[in-house]
Amino acid sequence: MPVNPEPEPAPPLSKGLDGDEEMIAQYWDETEDVLAKEIVSDWPAFLELVRRTETGSSGRGIPAIELSDDKDATCIFIRFEEGGCTVATGDSKGLAWPVEFNNGGCEYVHYDYFGSWSEVPADLVIPREKALAAVKSFLETGDIPPSVLLLVRE
Repeated sequence: MPVNPEPEPAPPLSKGLDGDEEMIAQYWDETEDVLAKEIVSDWPAFLELVRRTETGSSGRGIPAIELSDDKDATCIFIRFEEGGCTVATGDSKGLAWPVEFNNGGCEYVHYDYFGSWSEVPADLVIPREKALAAVKSFLETGDIPPSVLLLVRE
């Protein structure tokens, strides 16, 4: 009986910083009330951006940070005032979200996505450390392997 070979892993969404691609971060700058855009050169630069955008004083929640390469690959780091985070990755085929759910409730948590009030099911909230590990992987390699965070397309 023939044995089916293991499926080929999907190629990374992006080459990441290790592939010499620039990553652009976009987020809503609440102090200027504009969509801000800046180059993220390395992991410490991303963490500094997270620190600078930590408060959500607009009433819409904490601003999401979207990383993108010069193609169409993105990774969105979302933080919630209630605690926890989530990560979404996407390309022209749509978004993928974490499959590790915390609860089965129907509650929603909100955040600021480019100046608009947005929400996701509270089931998508994951620990901050896990979300940061996923973003770091995307930033450095252009991919989030299942060993870091298992994602499923919506």
